[in-house]
Amino acid sequence: MYSSIIEIKKDVSSNTLVQLRKDAEKAFSNRAGSVKNSSNDPYKFVFKGDEDPGENCDILKVLAMPIY
Repeated sequence: MYSSIIEIKKDVSSNTLVQLRKDAEKAFSNRAGSVKNSSNDPYKFVFKGDEDPGENCDILKVLAMPIY
């Protein structure tokens, strides 16, 4: 079993947060299968699976850039 946890900074705008959620959910739902976000916290995404993560989801790369 594995889990991928993605934590988002609290100062991220709501529009950016919505887009990040969509991108993460898309990355964990692909031709190999689908893993649902099990977190209730809007600033934390938790994806849990039974197999090796390389077999279940695309690689998700998030670049953190300072917001001025």
